[in-house]
Amino acid sequence: MQSSWQLTDWLHTVLIFGGGGGTRSEGSTTEMSVMTEVSDLEAILKAAQEWDFVNASQIVLMGTSQGGITSAIAAARHPEEIAGLILMYPAFVVSDDIHERFASLDEVPEIFRFNWITAGRVYVEDMWDYNVYDEIGNYTDKVLLLHGSSDGIVPVSYSDRAAEVYQNVDYHVIDGAGHGFGGNDFEEAVGYVFDYLLEIGMIADGAPEIQIVSESYNSAAEHPGTVERFEYTARGDAKTAYVYLPYGYADNETRYNILYFMHGGGGNAGEFYNRSYALNDILDHAIENGEIDPLIVVTPTCCNYIYTILSYLFED
Repeated sequence: MQSSWQLTDWLHTVLIFGGGGGTRSEGSTTEMSVMTEVSDLEAILKAAQEWDFVNASQIVLMGTSQGGITSAIAAARHPEEIAGLILMYPAFVVSDDIHERFASLDEVPEIFRFNWITAGRVYVEDMWDYNVYDEIGNYTDKVLLLHGSSDGIVPVSYSDRAAEVYQNVDYHVIDGAGHGFGGNDFEEAVGYVFDYLLEIGMIADGAPEIQIVSESYNSAAEHPGTVERFEYTARGDAKTAYVYLPYGYADNETRYNILYFMHGGGGNAGEFYNRSYALNDILDHAIENGEIDPLIVVTPTCCNYIYTILSYLFED
């Protein structure tokens, strides 16, 4: 999600699309496959042609992991409708993974665990005889392809092969990055995305230049704000949220803007305030230096994800 927030500074419209049964999507993961996601994306592309706030000649697809393979296939099937394609650690490994898991389609149960999702038989059926490399080359405009050298879920070799298939590709391997980009890896990826969008003419007029946070912002500011923790209940689950309050908050009656900052899968509400992110220090310095107006930041809990994963791994 970090990349989508940055894109809103550069582009006119950013539409975030999730697969069935995902964190913010309806439907069940047991009815989802790569190909059903492709169909869903095709439906969105068709609808977007009718939206008056969308320039249909400037549609760019950006996908990560399974969203990457989904976007690659959709672009290959609709090359005239897609002006740009950005793929981050795309899951071109899916077919190999399912063949390694099952010797034949007869072995595939109706429901099974696949990585971190509960999948259905359709997930395997739709990809069993499919070779993604036979199709993705049908998209011949420039592609931006990013992958981490230390990706333990989708080995970088799968993007190496894709880079050979695409006729026109900017391919960057981010040294030491895993399956997902954070910290300096994220900043490097954002730089590549910005340059690519600028090159293909998709950057909106007046787009701000990327500014890397100074290392000095990772230390305490002269006028620090405070971070409060509180517990709450949502949909019957006990959850935790952290609230950043700017310096001077308790001493005045000013009404502040509020930013709700949601963590990703496997994360938690407090991760932004450890030394890796130091979000409170960054905000303190940015406010103190007049770069942003004082604001309140709320980091809630998306889901008790880590406990769900642990209960699955250690269940009898």
